[in-house]
Amino acid sequence: SAVTADGRVVEESADLLFHLLVLLNQQGTNLKAVIKELEKRSSSAN
Repeated sequence: SAVTADGRVVEESADLLFHLLVLLNQQGTNLKAVIKELEKRSSSAN
């Protein structure tokens, strides 16, 4: 789960980000591209 019973949200978040970065790398992209997409969505929502 995202937050464990002992409140290890930081450790679980690190695991999630690690696996996301691995996936992005395998797909030939990176976190910068994801951030750019989020910024684009944010600006179109305003």
